[in-house]
Amino acid sequence: MYKSVLVPLDGSDYAEKALPHAAKLTQEGGRLTLLRVAHGIEELVGARQPDLSRDPAMTEDVLARQQYDEERAAASKYLAAAGRTVAGGPFEHEAVLAEGDPAAQILRVAEETKADLIVLTAFGLSASKSPTKTGVFGRVADAVLKGARAPVLVVKPWGD
Repeated sequence: MYKSVLVPLDGSDYAEKALPHAAKLTQEGGRLTLLRVAHGIEELVGARQPDLSRDPAMTEDVLARQQYDEERAAASKYLAAAGRTVAGGPFEHEAVLAEGDPAAQILRVAEETKADLIVLTAFGLSASKSPTKTGVFGRVADAVLKGARAPVLVVKPWGD
């Protein structure tokens, strides 16, 4: 059993497969941290092109701010729902919303929370219905495995 467990969630059904494992491995009186990493506003500038013929005030910056606010609101709502799935366990749980590069933020939050275990799935939001033919893990899981100081449990998100 682990005292401080970190579970990165990207909003996908795949990522949520890590939750039951993490809950089982968090010791009584421990802490389970649910992490969602969203885009930073600078990443969103230019992601959607405005139609200036319809609304000249709707610039790329305005669209980016709208998308940023929408993503943060959706991520907060998602974390609250994920928190309800682990509520009632013999441990505390907290939700953390970060922004930026997912792998870098997972590693940062793991250090800040003094996580002694990170539980994540091999693939998340970008995964298709079947495992890739080019590797065992997705980009984020691979980077976390390479950079983590704490043990990492990688959960298979598909199949039985």
